[in-house]
Amino acid sequence: MVSATQKSKQNKATRKLQASPAQMPIKARKLKRPGPALEEMLRAVDLVPPTVELPEKLVENVFAGSTVLLEAISKLKAPKLEEHLVRVMNRPEEWREDPADWAAYLEEQPDLVEFLQRRPNKLTNLELARQACQVNAVRFEYGLIRSARDSLRELARGVFFPRIITTTLLLDTDEDHKALVMYEPFVAAIRGEQVDYIHECANSSCRRIFFAGRKNQACCQLRCAKKVRQERWKDKYKAGNERYYH
Repeated sequence: MVSATQKSKQNKATRKLQASPAQMPIKARKLKRPGPALEEMLRAVDLVPPTVELPEKLVENVFAGSTVLLEAISKLKAPKLEEHLVRVMNRPEEWREDPADWAAYLEEQPDLVEFLQRRPNKLTNLELARQACQVNAVRFEYGLIRSARDSLRELARGVFFPRIITTTLLLDTDEDHKALVMYEPFVAAIRGEQVDYIHECANSSCRRIFFAGRKNQACCQLRCAKKVRQERWKDKYKAGNERYYH
C-alpha cells in the first residue's frame, strides 16, 4: 500500500518532471538553434574527444598512399573520427577530384611516377591516382575538422572581440558571368550566427563544444549539469559554508 504522503510526493515529482524545460519539446522551450551549416560543423567537431590533441598534419603529401594514410588515421586516439575518415576514404562520391584527372597528371610526370614505383607494391597510374584522391579527400576533411575545432573552442572561451580572421574566398561565375563568392566552410558556418551561444561545457571532465539553447546554459547535457552542481556543493561544504551542514 502506498501512503497518502508517498502518493503526494510522487504526484509532485511527476508535475515537476512535466514542467522541466529539459523534458519539454524544443519549440515549447523556445530554445535557440544553430543554422544547418554550424550544426553540421559542431557534429563533426564532436567526433573528437575534447581531451585529445590532434597532430597538425595527418600525412605529409598527397602521394603518401592508402597504407600510410590508414596507419596515420589509426593513431588519432579518436574512434569516431577514425571511423568517419575511413568512410570518407572509401566513398568516391566524397572525393574532391576525379582519379582520371590525377592519372592524366601522372602521365605528364614520368620522374614522379618512377619515384612512386620504387615502393614495394607497384601500382598503375590509375591506382596511384585513386589513392591520391583518397588521401586528398581525407586530408581536407581532417584539416577542416581540426581547424574548426580550434576556432570554435576560442569562440566558446570568448576570444572573438575584436578578431581578424584570414580566410580564403573561392570565386566562380554563374551562367551570366556574374561573380559568385564562396566562403571557406568554417566562415560560411558561423556567418550570421550568434557566436555567444557557442559554449564549452563547464564539466571539467567533458569540455565539449556545443550550441547552447540559452545564453546561461553552462553544460551540454543534464548529466554534466548535475556533476557541476555536485562539485560546487562539495567545494562550498569543504569551505565551511554553514547552510550546507543543515
